Amino acid sequence: MDLEILKYTSRFIVPFYFDNENNGYKRICAQLDNSITYPQSLGLPKDGEWIRSGFWENFRSDKTKQAEMDIYSYLLSILDDDKAVKSEKNIGASYIYKTDGKIFNLLYKHGDKSITFCCMDAGIVLFRNGIGFLWYETEFNNDKSLSIEEYVDFQHDFKELARTHDDKFVRKYFDKEKNQPAYETFCLGAWLSDFVFSPELEIRFWAERYIEKEGKRIAVPDKALLFQYLFVDEGTVSERNNLAFQTANGYDAKYSSPEDIDEKIYKPFGNASFYLSKSGMSCVVTNDDTNREFFKNQFSQKLIRDYFFVYVLLIFQSYSCANYSRMLTELPADENLFNKKTMYINRLETLNGQINLFLVKSVYESVSNVHHQNGFYRYGKEVLCIEDDIQSLTIGLEALRDIERDKRDRKVDIALVVFGFMVVVSAWIDGLNLVDWFMSNSLGINSWHIGISIIIIVLTIYLIITLLKNRRGGR
Repeated sequence: MDLEILKYTSRFIVPFYFDNENNGYKRICAQLDNSITYPQSLGLPKDGEWIRSGFWENFRSDKTKQAEMDIYSYLLSILDDDKAVKSEKNIGASYIYKTDGKIFNLLYKHGDKSITFCCMDAGIVLFRNGIGFLWYETEFNNDKSLSIEEYVDFQHDFKELARTHDDKFVRKYFDKEKNQPAYETFCLGAWLSDFVFSPELEIRFWAERYIEKEGKRIAVPDKALLFQYLFVDEGTVSERNNLAFQTANGYDAKYSSPEDIDEKIYKPFGNASFYLSKSGMSCVVTNDDTNREFFKNQFSQKLIRDYFFVYVLLIFQSYSCANYSRMLTELPADENLFNKKTMYINRLETLNGQINLFLVKSVYESVSNVHHQNGFYRYGKEVLCIEDDIQSLTIGLEALRDIERDKRDRKVDIALVVFGFMVVVSAWIDGLNLVDWFMSNSLGINSWHIGISIIIIVLTIYLIITLLKNRRGGR
């Protein structure tokens, strides 16, 4: 594939989750607000700090003018969790690692060639329901000499975060003992684990792996999701679609596109191909010489603002469904335990409320004033099977309600039995008192007095039994 890269955006996202039962969201926000102290071994710039800022904003504080976004303004406010304004209506907060320098510099070994690149920007998006995303953006130092094959291979290798055995990625440092520059193998997963302070903040990665580091066994993320934009010189539709498939999934030349790839591509424009999967998202645009300036500059900015925002919403919905399913699996499989321990019923009620609130606050029919952005959102929901995941959750909710109703009905049944027993005892005592009254007044006790008392008791017992049977039959 001999295509020249005219413009690119290379972002990666690492999903994670955290325990939100004990104010996990507020605890992590407080830690980021108070600035995390990092060890020098991470090699972070000295001026770096976490700030609350939207990833769609001009967090660099330069004079670059940004175009207005087409995303609904109310959606932008759902992550505008300003610590100075106490509000519980926002579903999350966005943080940026603010620095005027580069977060890290690395060397990528591709065959006999060494390609230098850096991480320019990074951020964290936190949600109150226990879902979070760490994202970071890379930039090549000499992208003019970068071929499309080298770009594809880089995405394939760099998305793998737990590698410790190869030296494809190395970092330059100064060896004080030898008094000369040296290189060391760089494990991005271990670096990211320290960067998000995962052990202290009790952050867990999805599909995490364990590696040995300095004699300790630590958890690191296994893979990153990809968010890619490529504006390339003229190429065929087939080349464009195949490139979108490769860069969205992080595949190299070993993986061939499926035969029905054309049907799985979202095509809002004649020269643009969007592809989305569980592994990531890519937009590839080919140059047709009529709108080169637009797709090289303006549209690339729209992509990292509007489309990245929509993509974050999509993966938030997808991973939230997965997270609630994970929490449901932690409940006991033995139904009898729900009868013995009320804490499990309380847990069911809590999950019921959390899932319902998520469905109300975080699932939207449309997201933008622009048709093709809404089209991408609907395309993403279909590809990620979000509607199916939500339906599975609602079915699970109904099952939860059945367990809760059964538990409540059993409590009512017990109360009715106790009440019925009390009624029988009360009726019997009243009958005895009636007998005493007749005897104390020297009145004769006719057989019909005793008969009426017996009839009252029998009818009371019959009504209680009938009521209990009706309740059980109506479930």
